[in-house]
Amino acid sequence: QKNILTRALGLDDILEVDIYTYKVSRLDMFLICSDGLHGKVSDPDILQIIKDHIPSPREATQKAMDKCTQFLVRQANERGGEDNISAILVTTF
Repeated sequence: QKNILTRALGLDDILEVDIYTYKVSRLDMFLICSDGLHGKVSDPDILQIIKDHIPSPREATQKAMDKCTQFLVRQANERGGEDNISAILVTTF
C-alpha cells in the first residue's frame, strides 16, 4: 500500500513531524531521495553507484556529485521510473 498517503501538509491544523538526530562527522555523505529513486534502485546499487562516481568523500566535488545524482535518476528511469524521482546528494566538509 505504498501508494496510500498517510500524512500531508495543509489537511489538519496540527502537523505531526518525524524528527531524527544524527551525529554528523567530517566528510559524511547524505543522499536524500524520493521513493521514485529508492523504489527502483536498491540500497546496495545506490551505494555502489555513489562509490563508482565518488571513490572518496575527499573527491566529492560539486561536478562529481551532480554527475552521480544525474546517473542515479537515469538508473531509476531505466528501471521503470513511473513515479517522480528526486535526489539530493550532500557532503560535509
